[in-house]
Amino acid sequence: MRELSSYLESDSEFAQALLGSFKENITEFRENFLTAVKTREEKQYMDAYHKIKATLGYSGNAKLKEQCDQIADLIKSQGITAVDTRLQNSLCRSCSSSIEELQKQIIQYTTKYENFSV
Repeated sequence: MRELSSYLESDSEFAQALLGSFKENITEFRENFLTAVKTREEKQYMDAYHKIKATLGYSGNAKLKEQCDQIADLIKSQGITAVDTRLQNSLCRSCSSSIEELQKQIIQYTTKYENFSV
């Protein structure tokens, strides 16, 4: 996520909006992932996976992107039932960690913007 900072330094409002969008996208992805595994809907995961790839790429979140890629490969080769509880928990923890990091960055840019405008 550090790659973003160089692009966002000059516009705190844009930074807050973009980071907020990333946070929403990851939250939505996590929900879709859990639903897809529970209902065994491979297409739902793959749709969510394709949608989240851009967010993960732009946010520089390599760990979460790698996990999503691995799960997509697993689903393609063995089906969604191969996504066991350990993988589910690991991906959900990574999503939560990413969401927390994005929230910290949003607060950072909010504080920076407030200090700048005073």
